[in-house]
Amino acid sequence: MPQASPPDLDELYRRLAPRLLVLAHRLTGNRAAAEDVLHEAFVSAHRFLAGFRSESTPDTWLYRIVIRAAGKHLARARRERAKLQQRGTTASAEESGSQKDAEAVLLAMKSLTPEHRLVLSLLSLRGLGSGQVAEILGIPEGTVWSRASAARRALRGRFEP
Repeated sequence: MPQASPPDLDELYRRLAPRLLVLAHRLTGNRAAAEDVLHEAFVSAHRFLAGFRSESTPDTWLYRIVIRAAGKHLARARRERAKLQQRGTTASAEESGSQKDAEAVLLAMKSLTPEHRLVLSLLSLRGLGSGQVAEILGIPEGTVWSRASAARRALRGRFEP
């Protein structure tokens, strides 16, 4: 069986960058960090393009790369905050121009477990179904639905009296 040709990263970027940026933003909670994550993800994709196997779709492959890049970014940020706290200083919080409701939703999303936040973020993106999310995360589709349900319950609990 002939090996499939590697995906065209330019075409993937044009088609998926807006959705991947939204995902990265939801995972990091910061627009600038999301842009950094997207950049890192495409650099990684370019570096490992020759190793692409057609066991998954190029879209799925790229979503996984973005998720890993976001995880690495968050780990670096935690380490930097810990270093600053050890020195007795605190990092200044970024001020956003968004409305209070949007800030409350972001705060509520951050309170979710990483697994619940990730599933909910992937499902809420236009065009991603539960089957695709299951493939991206390498989990059964039923687990996608149970995590999404638990995440939604947790969010409702934060906003309902």
